[in-house]
Amino acid sequence: MIDENALEPSQTGGEGSQEVTGGFLQSIMDIFIDPGKVFKRIDTGLTWWKPFILVSVVSMIIGWLMLPMRRRLLELNVTGMPEEQLEQALQGMDRFGVIGLIAVPILLVIVLLIIAGIAHLFISFVSSDANFKKTLSLTSYTNLIPMLGQIIMVIVLRMKGIESVESTADLQLSFSLAPLFPELAGFLKAFVESLGLFNIWFYIIFLLGIAAIFKVERSKALVPVIPIWLLTIVLTYLQTLGGGMR
Repeated sequence: MIDENALEPSQTGGEGSQEVTGGFLQSIMDIFIDPGKVFKRIDTGLTWWKPFILVSVVSMIIGWLMLPMRRRLLELNVTGMPEEQLEQALQGMDRFGVIGLIAVPILLVIVLLIIAGIAHLFISFVSSDANFKKTLSLTSYTNLIPMLGQIIMVIVLRMKGIESVESTADLQLSFSLAPLFPELAGFLKAFVESLGLFNIWFYIIFLLGIAAIFKVERSKALVPVIPIWLLTIVLTYLQTLGGGMR
């Protein structure tokens, strides 16, 4: 007789027997279409730095593509700067605009570490398998999702053309319900923007990744996601104050 208790998942042909191959390049696609495979790769050592470099490079390219449109907005002087100050600002953008893009990876790694640090803190409350490197990898790969939203945004804005920029609003493309409520402002607007399409997609995949990698129920995986959502609201609000885009 066969001892059923002796049968391992690999012998029964269960889901755990499926070996996931591939690495960074395959994971770029899988995080959008089959994130479960990425979770398994992260659990077996898939590192964080390659997607971080990808996001950094793409973010720098996006910043470079948006420079002419930002210069156009500055030329319009929507803030009412004195003529001499405006001229100095334009000269500064022409001289140092591209150089300033070098700071993008530094800012991104700071944000990435903050998000991963907060998530890891709360993951340690709900899972005994908490591992910061895995959390950092999960954070890095799931951030490819909002990056896709940024790519779509810059493509649409560039298709409209630089001449279409007449106000700060023309440099904004929202994937949330915020445009339906133009009277929204401050934290309330940031709250609505934080529930945009790509943000919600990110929250869901991040939650599923926490549950799969750290072996917790999805209801418990929600615990680390909530503070990340609150952080998104704060960052969105700060971007609004600084004239940033979503």
